[in-house]
Amino acid sequence: MAELTMSIAEVVLVLRTTLSGASDKLKEVELVDKNKIKLLISVSKLFPDIPVSLAYHSFSKGIIKFEVSTNYPTKVVQAIVNNINLEGFDKSTLSLDNNLLYVNIKEIMRTSISWLDIKDVKMRNNQLTFILTPISKNKLGML
Repeated sequence: MAELTMSIAEVVLVLRTTLSGASDKLKEVELVDKNKIKLLISVSKLFPDIPVSLAYHSFSKGIIKFEVSTNYPTKVVQAIVNNINLEGFDKSTLSLDNNLLYVNIKEIMRTSISWLDIKDVKMRNNQLTFILTPISKNKLGML
């Protein structure tokens, strides 16, 4: 197993790169307060952009959970987020429920780094540590 430790600022850079062409609804990704990520969600030209802050909550079974805070009604934000179409990813990759954003990091990694599996994610000192392990050839269907 290996560990990959990234500051939240580095995570923001990865998110910007990953999400830049994946959806026209996500306009901005930036770091705020050393450990929070701010997203600006665009609904339409007639509706103001929605600022959303994310803070790491937990990791379980390939899903990273972030606490979501916004000044907009939760039901409105939930409907918008759950209908965001991330190009190249399943609909279940990203969902919002009860102020928690669920991101299927295993599904996201499968599209670009299919030979690695995330066993755990921990938050320490404003840094995310990913515990990684290679996927066996049997699981990849190579044998």
